[in-house]
Amino acid sequence: MFTFVYPNLLVVVGVTAPSWLLPLWFRLSPPPLPDRAEPLIMGMPFMFDPKAAAGARALIQFRVSGEQPGDYYIAVKDGRCESFEGRTDGADVTVNTPDHVWVDIASGRLDG
Repeated sequence: MFTFVYPNLLVVVGVTAPSWLLPLWFRLSPPPLPDRAEPLIMGMPFMFDPKAAAGARALIQFRVSGEQPGDYYIAVKDGRCESFEGRTDGADVTVNTPDHVWVDIASGRLDG
């Protein structure tokens, strides 16, 4: 497949490799989720859909306890999402969670 079919698709159809090769690679061998809450929370902006959050504004504080505690917050404003480490004043929502619980929620082993 990778030596004949896909290179010929690239030449015949004219589709550049990043538009089809990376999605195919991640579909066939998805990377494992992190086993800590920090990268899951700090990576939320990568999964953000600006169209779904049109006009939304939120400041969400995460207070993680357990073996690897930490404070993080997510700021959603003007169609953008940013993640920060630390505490913020005036959070709209505060999520208090043990680290292993947040990892289980993100992986689908536990219903939020």
